[in-house]
Amino acid sequence: MSDLSPPPQYAEYPRANSVIYYGSADRLEALGDGYFRTYYAFAVNSFFGFGYFLGAMNDRFIPAYGFTLFAVGTLLNFPIVKKIGDARGANRFFTYLMAGFIGINAAFCCGSIGYLVLLDSCNKEFRKYGLRYGFYGVRKAAIQAEVDRKRTMEGNMNG
Repeated sequence: MSDLSPPPQYAEYPRANSVIYYGSADRLEALGDGYFRTYYAFAVNSFFGFGYFLGAMNDRFIPAYGFTLFAVGTLLNFPIVKKIGDARGANRFFTYLMAGFIGINAAFCCGSIGYLVLLDSCNKEFRKYGLRYGFYGVRKAAIQAEVDRKRTMEGNMNG
């Protein structure tokens, strides 16, 4: 008696090894650099925003200072958002939109909502690289280890 059963079928779902081939070391390094610069920009933005709120509490609310916060927030965050956008492969519209969104939020809530959106997009991209993040975000050592691993893989593939 012969076995007339069809050959086994395999489901088309991403395997665990697909993480190895996602992205490049340079893009991951740029993403990590932009990710950690975001925290410094938030500290500077919060400092200026705190002064804005103190002035508002003392009846010295000046709309021109709100516009200044918008301009400083946008210009301060544009290079960071550009680096993150390039690392994610996003178009230029993302860069201008996010920098403007953080700048608008700078006058109202120190840009915290914009920074949360930006950090969330970074964390989604880190997950594609197979990096895990915890309560305090992704660790620099984990990003650097993955960058080094990708560089050695790229070196082995090229020669």
